[in-house]
Amino acid sequence: MPSHPAETHCAFLMDEGRSVSVRAWNEAAGLYEVLDNPLGPAVVAQDGTSAFLIDGKALPREVWDTHPRVRAARRGDLSGYPRPNWAPPD
Repeated sequence: MPSHPAETHCAFLMDEGRSVSVRAWNEAAGLYEVLDNPLGPAVVAQDGTSAFLIDGKALPREVWDTHPRVRAARRGDLSGYPRPNWAPPD
């Protein structure tokens, strides 16, 4: 499971457990919808492939690494992301 900010993102098992996608909360839609992860890959597959995405856009790892949202999240600043108005279960 890739690291992801639990306050604003949710990880989903896909393809019968062969991959994981991390999605950011979309306030307008009221669900975790946009592939995005400022703390690691947004998609990880069992075969070892991964993809780094911000706001649904795939980025080369080097570009993702320097993205402002990634740099902010590493400092603990998730202000660029909306949070759901409910708490996920423990």
